[in-house]
Amino acid sequence: VNLSTVVLLLVLARASAFSAPGTGRFLSLAASSIHAGVNLRGTAAPFVAADSSTSADSFHHQRSRMTGVRGAKCVVDAEQDAVVQLLSLAAYTSRGQSATLDQKYDIENAISDLESTGSIVNKVSMSENPILNGKWHLVYASERETRSSPFFWAFRAALKGVQQPLPVLPAELAESIFAITDGLPFYTVGRASQTISGVGTASAQLESSIQVTLRVFDALLPQLDGFVTTTSGYKAIGTSKAQLNVLTTQVKDSAFAQLPIVGEFMSDFKFPTSEALEQIKGGSSQVMLEHTYLSPSLRIARNGDG
Repeated sequence: VNLSTVVLLLVLARASAFSAPGTGRFLSLAASSIHAGVNLRGTAAPFVAADSSTSADSFHHQRSRMTGVRGAKCVVDAEQDAVVQLLSLAAYTSRGQSATLDQKYDIENAISDLESTGSIVNKVSMSENPILNGKWHLVYASERETRSSPFFWAFRAALKGVQQPLPVLPAELAESIFAITDGLPFYTVGRASQTISGVGTASAQLESSIQVTLRVFDALLPQLDGFVTTTSGYKAIGTSKAQLNVLTTQVKDSAFAQLPIVGEFMSDFKFPTSEALEQIKGGSSQVMLEHTYLSPSLRIARNGDG
């Protein structure tokens, strides 16, 4: 997977079967910049496979079905099968975070199957389709779930080409920082979502929210959590792409909000992300999001500029 691309799979907030954090039932694809979102209005939760050993054969079978001439029903069936396989794999691998190389290969195949059978993709302007509006939960990510936020795409772009000297870490400074923060103890990532609003208007926005929980010693100190939220402007470009202008970042619904003085400051403070990124590298606060699959229940998108 290209490290500059993030893959995300997202499901609409009403899909309560996917709402429990930390259970692996949120599906989202994030490889370097792919997003897949699911609406699941009234749809039953997909089966979470207990054994993925037959998934590769299943994908090959799906692909052969898709190439046959069996009319519209065949296309719809193949699309439905690809969705079920993808959601099952994403759930089974805890949003992709515990996926083996073989499982990642299977997931990439499932994504390709779904993108090739999408019935809406080539018929409407995905980047301006109003069905994008809503809160989409992350169900699979090809990288750490935190990188589903456009903030990290912009951060990667701001430091692109900057090298660091330590041989034990990745050569790119941004990747070495990610490696360090990913290895920090005492924190876990819970729910992750993207809320899109105003698509089709000049005020369209994408709000990324990631729940982070800090746990040091539960017997003595209560856990602290909050939602790191980044707000970006959303501007459709062409039929499938959108330019995101990363604006601000803040911590919402934090346990610190209950503390006097500090809580009020935390609740009101918004970090001027755009200005900070532009100081590092001009134009880095603007990143691209490409939708590669869209239905009323599922969205897949990629970011290739990170």
